Parts: sequence; C-alpha cells; structure tokens
Amino acid sequence: MSGLYPKYIRLDHIYDFYEVVTRDSSNNLKFDFSKLDKTVCDIYNTGAKPFFSLGYMPQTISEDGSLIGKPKNWNEWTFLVQKTVEHYSSKNTVLPCGAMENFWKTNIYYEVWNEPDLESFGKWKYTGAKSYSDLYFFSVKGAQQAQNILPYKIGGPVTTALYKNWIQKFLDYIIANNLRIDFISWHHYSKKTDDYTQDIINLNKWLGEDPKYDKYENLPKIISEW
Repeated sequence: MSGLYPKYIRLDHIYDFYEVVTRDSSNNLKFDFSKLDKTVCDIYNTGAKPFFSLGYMPQTISEDGSLIGKPKNWNEWTFLVQKTVEHYSSKNTVLPCGAMENFWKTNIYYEVWNEPDLESFGKWKYTGAKSYSDLYFFSVKGAQQAQNILPYKIGGPVTTALYKNWIQKFLDYIIANNLRIDFISWHHYSKKTDDYTQDIINLNKWLGEDPKYDKYENLPKIISEW
C-alpha cells in the first residue's frame, strides 16, 4: 500500500466494528479507542492520514438498538464525536505507534456517516423525523466542542451518488444554521472515468445557480467511494 503513496485512507464502521462505546456501572458513556487505534496506526505506517467516516450508531446510544438508528439522546452523539476528534486531532495525541509530529494530526477528515440515503444505512432524509440535517448539526457541534486540537476537516453528505436535491437542501440547512462545512462528498461507482468528471461539472453548475451557494464553490469535492 505504501508504494501507492496514498495521502488519505478512508475508514468506515469506526464505532460498531471497533467497539468504541460502552457504558460504565453508572450508565455513563465509556470510550475505548484501542482497537481502532491499531488500524489508524496501520494507516499512518503507509504514509497516509486517516479519513474517518463517523458511523455507525453505537447500540448503547441508538434509539432502536440498531446500528442505523438515530440516537436516544443527541447530546450523547455530540459527545462521541467530540471525543473522537479530541482523540485523533489532539495536539497531545499518542497512539500505540507512538507520538507523532503535528503534521500527521493536522487536517484529518471527519465525514458524517456513510450513504445516509441508503436503506441499509438508515434511510435518513434531509429533513423530517429521521433527519441527516440533525445528524450533521450535532456532529459539527461535537467537533467544535473538542478541546486542544489541531485543524481538521468535517463535511458530507456522503450520499450513494451525487443528487441535486440532497446537495442543495443540505447546503440550505447549513446556511440557515450557520454550520461549518469543509468539504462536499458523495459516492459514485462507474467504469467510465468521464462519469466522475461529469459529477464535478454538475456540482459546479448547481452551486452556480444561486448566489447563496457561491462560498461553497471552492470547497474540496470528494468522491469518497468509487
């Protein structure tokens, strides 16, 4: 892998597969990043930085006990994101692979969820009772509450494909709530390389349709699965 000289390696299922969250005897959230740390060290050993997909919902937090449900208490999700950012973007982060120069902990990417529009990942809507807008709001809130950290990136909506309605509704919500967004991401699977170029052309066109989107035109545009 190191021979490919990757700059970032994306990591999904960080909260469920790596068993980050449990509760203590007082029913408070308890965090253990040790299992995830080992994979993050593997990423660093390739010469890349981690690109985290923030998901899925820890069962102890989930309203319905599933990995794709919304949380019983949004403050707990907020706290989880805060602790994640503090753990990996802290100025004092030390992993099993050792202490690192700040360069390696700077501009780590945090992508909110994975394919929220897909039924198998929760069938979130951009508004409504199970809203990706809420998920993004409380994720950004958690990241911004993180203390003693280096610069980082947070964004979304990481849908299964590039959808105009999702992008514009998502950005409308960000504008209305004055939320931070550092990149726009989505997925695309195709054997035709021109299809990926067309995605960028389409997104730039949609962002140019209304002056309110002007400030987002130069954000990094990331196809995070292909």
